[in-house]
Amino acid sequence: MMREFVFETNGARCTVQLEPLGDGEWRIVVAGRERCFRWERRGENEYDLFVENCAERFTVAANGDELLVSKPGASYRLTRVDARSANRTASTGHTGVADPVIRAPMPGKVIKVHCKAGDSVPEQAPILVLEAMKMEFVMTAPRAGVVTELRCHAGERVDIGATLAVLKFDDVSAQE
Repeated sequence: MMREFVFETNGARCTVQLEPLGDGEWRIVVAGRERCFRWERRGENEYDLFVENCAERFTVAANGDELLVSKPGASYRLTRVDARSANRTASTGHTGVADPVIRAPMPGKVIKVHCKAGDSVPEQAPILVLEAMKMEFVMTAPRAGVVTELRCHAGERVDIGATLAVLKFDDVSAQE
């Protein structure tokens, strides 16, 4: 049975269709391009992906509706868009139902904190920088609001899923 997902990355929407074919094989259709693949789990959040007999190693970290997909030399931040958030986009211009809790998408080290509890921040303002897998990931405010809690400091090592900061959004409907 084909499943369809809509993601947003860098302001563009992309529809992804996935269909299990059996024996670990999958069919994927992205932007009209069809491929067959299989994957093998290698560790926590680490997978080998085999597309047409070519292997690539990926790390996938999930944080709510957001996926951070990394491979040597590149990383992609994908936000899943569902029917509810697509409707909100049409009526408000916002994309997705924002989570006021900012969590570590993977284990790493906080290398910089840009704000403190009580600070007002605009949408997409940097909250902190997390270093993981020799890359820096800027964790941003999904909506304008106030930082109510900051649960980490520069130099601290954090685990995947750790709560790093909590915000209270100016637009209360964004926290539904």
